[in-house]
Amino acid sequence: MNEKTSTLQSQFHKREFVALLWLALSLVAFIYTALCVYDRNLSSNIFDLLPQQENSTELKQIHSALQDSLARTVIFAVKDNKDFTLSLDDFLKSSPVVESVSSSVTEQEKADFLSFFIKHRLAFLSAPDKKFYLTASADQISQRILSELFSAFAAPSLKELTDDPFLLTRAAAKNNPSSKLTPQEGFLTSVDSQNVPWAVLNVRLKSSLSEKEISRWISSINELIKEKQRLNPNLEVCFLGSIFHQEEAKNTAKTDVQTLSIVSVLLLSALFLFVFRTLKPILLCLLSVGIGTIFGLAATFTFFESVHAITLVMCISLIGISTDYTTHYLLARQNASAKESPLSIKKKLKKPLLQALITTVLAYGLMVISPFSSLRQLGVFAVFGLIGSFLTVWLWFPLFSIKPAANSKTSEATNSFFLFCSSSNSIKAFVGIVFIFLLALGLPKLSVDDDLIRLYQSSQFLSESENKIKELTGANFSQKGIVVTAPSEDALIQQIEKAALVINESKLSRRQFIYPALLSLESQLQVRDRLEKLFPEVAQKLQDTGVELSQFPLPDTLDAKGWLNSHLGQVWKPFLLSLKNEQAFYIPIETSKERLQTICSKLSSCFPITQREDIQTWLGTQRMVLSWFICFLVFGFMALFWYFFGWKKSIIQTGIIVLSGAAALATLGLTGMPFNLFSVFALILILGIGADYQIFSANRERVNRSTYLAISVSAATTLISLGVLVLSKTEAIKNFGLIVCVGIATSYLMVLLSAQHRLNGKNNE
Repeated sequence: MNEKTSTLQSQFHKREFVALLWLALSLVAFIYTALCVYDRNLSSNIFDLLPQQENSTELKQIHSALQDSLARTVIFAVKDNKDFTLSLDDFLKSSPVVESVSSSVTEQEKADFLSFFIKHRLAFLSAPDKKFYLTASADQISQRILSELFSAFAAPSLKELTDDPFLLTRAAAKNNPSSKLTPQEGFLTSVDSQNVPWAVLNVRLKSSLSEKEISRWISSINELIKEKQRLNPNLEVCFLGSIFHQEEAKNTAKTDVQTLSIVSVLLLSALFLFVFRTLKPILLCLLSVGIGTIFGLAATFTFFESVHAITLVMCISLIGISTDYTTHYLLARQNASAKESPLSIKKKLKKPLLQALITTVLAYGLMVISPFSSLRQLGVFAVFGLIGSFLTVWLWFPLFSIKPAANSKTSEATNSFFLFCSSSNSIKAFVGIVFIFLLALGLPKLSVDDDLIRLYQSSQFLSESENKIKELTGANFSQKGIVVTAPSEDALIQQIEKAALVINESKLSRRQFIYPALLSLESQLQVRDRLEKLFPEVAQKLQDTGVELSQFPLPDTLDAKGWLNSHLGQVWKPFLLSLKNEQAFYIPIETSKERLQTICSKLSSCFPITQREDIQTWLGTQRMVLSWFICFLVFGFMALFWYFFGWKKSIIQTGIIVLSGAAALATLGLTGMPFNLFSVFALILILGIGADYQIFSANRERVNRSTYLAISVSAATTLISLGVLVLSKTEAIKNFGLIVCVGIATSYLMVLLSAQHRLNGKNNE
């Protein structure tokens, strides 16, 4: 007897040591997580979610540089309010995060701009003009000049003809159509369709700004606008820039996390209070969830530089799933006899709990192969978080001499409800009819959409702001076009010139593309040299018509550096990209991917920018591959069930999981949401979590009066934590939450309807 007591004490001390070791690891993980939360940024950049599937290093650099350049470009538009425009202009120019502001034009600046344009008129000729002056005869050039002289509209004066005999300034002006922005009351102004003036302020942010700096800057602007709107409620301000979408996405995610977490915790607490009738289980539940969250975040910060805001919202689903282990242990402890010790209960739960952990971790772990960083982060968070929650229950709970003083009638009522539903043919028939109608109505309406816009949809205000600014400026801010590269800035201008020629030959509408009308230094010298040689002959022909020209004032040439430092060049800076070893320029073109590829095939060092279409196509391929993978996964679960429970049960349990997925897809069709890659990973999750219920209900030795109550509470906690995701304002999260929620509800319902033979079998024993 003493030897047996000594052995038990030795085992207890060993378990106590392991529990203390787990406590030490938890404290280390907590400290590490706290330091990471303080030091790391919460990412809200939508570009961080996009998969990087290109193999070309140069193309990766181009996409990165383009995204960075667009992120630094911000435009404000103020509706007919000079006072606020002045305030906003002063604020922007004094801001430490702003590199430059283009908003106002003085009379001197207008004069300098005109003088610069006339002085370097040769540089702004179009490609057709260049071809004409290099190939036309003196007679053809003379006829062109005479047609301008005898035009009924705006014929050139004698002074203009003397200063510019070939009328190059006029030709350049035609090649550079007038902007929608005109100086008015000291600011660049445009009018909308209602003929209302809007002041437009173009802002270029500094590079390498942190998200905290950008957030503070946007907050300051919003405070300035709200302060002025209190004095003038009619004040209207529009903005355009990717940073506003990032800030909105981050704020939306923070709101979702706060709101959905509170709702989830309150509902789960109410559920536990109803089931256990005491606060102790709630505290134990929060303990296991808290430890799991700490280990999940610690692992995520270890494998990723930053956590995305969308990841935090989706991680709310782990609150309910990680409580399953607490639920099963406490309910088994609650319904245990006086002779059963906590360790004996732990031993009895070992097999089903480990099986459930393996299936759930496997389902979440498969998300690590996702192309979306948010899903990869969720997979890592879930795997380590669930393992952390499980080990907390496994190592600590048996040491707590807690037997919840709950009313055992709850378990008896649950079993009676399960027996009633599973033995009622009417209920089974009704459920069957409902499922048939659901599948028949929903599946035909299911649509597939891999468009990236489904990741995040802008608010109505931001969408309307962008449309208004595009209307006012006529600018093209799409990420579709071509990028030309060159080793130097002057060589880059040559590339732009060649690209312009190819684009013009493609017969695109002028509204479909935008690029600077600029000749390279080499072309300028060629045109100037030829005109200088032809001038005597042209002057003679004009003299025969009575027009006297004595000399040809040589126009100045313009190199790349001079153009970029000018007012004209400043406008194009957002399109100028700096790569590692060369310069690049982005030309937006709204046309098909095939036509962009055709344009690039005619140019050297030219890359089509069709990232959205490429990723959409690639995501569609990934969706198809993973859909087939799910089919193989279903057979894998069937083999697992066969190993655990035999072939008959494996077929039934696998069929239930497949039906759960079909019901989820049918619901997706009825709600009008598309089936995409997020939906595929949600289906994988249904397989893992749905398998848990099958495992617990199929273990005949575990079917006692608490088993179905434990399954019910586990299903309720999962549905609560995943159901709140449907309330999210982010489309992808809502899609993910809806599918998993419906799938898990269906799995639970199938367990409910198939419980009769297990309960009867147990009762007969």
